[in-house]
Amino acid sequence: MVFCICRFLEIDIYRKPTATDTTINFLSNHPTEHKMAAYRYYIDRMHALPLDESKKRKEWQTIQRMGKNNNVPTQLLKKLNKRMQQKTRPQTDKKENEIWATFTFHSPKIRAVTNIFRNTNIKIAFKMAETTQKIIKPHRQNPTSAYEKSGIYKLTCKTCKKACRTDK
Repeated sequence: MVFCICRFLEIDIYRKPTATDTTINFLSNHPTEHKMAAYRYYIDRMHALPLDESKKRKEWQTIQRMGKNNNVPTQLLKKLNKRMQQKTRPQTDKKENEIWATFTFHSPKIRAVTNIFRNTNIKIAFKMAETTQKIIKPHRQNPTSAYEKSGIYKLTCKTCKKACRTDK
């Protein structure tokens, strides 16, 4: 990593080309929460980072392209972006009375069962019955190095133009 003693840093989001479109397809048999999790993360990151307007526009276009490539309805992404743009960051305090229950998601009909708990203090989480990990047992001996992971940020100094990349 290059260290620079400058007063202004320019932040941008860097993605490896191989990881850009890797999300759950909207037409798959997964809970909507799972399908939209990556987009919630990307949109939250876009609003949380101090990006200038051109970089924010570029990131939003990337998110929309990813959604289109994975059959996510455009209106759903726009609605999510608007909602997340208006939200304030929640307190990190855990609610003491929260109880979580996990249901295996076989089809969208499981929602009818979980709606019973809507007006209670029981929160619902879904898990998939057949995960890729269960179907394909990976035989990896070596863990992924930091340079092969996604989520690398490129920081560029506005004064001296030096850049460094840092993984999360």
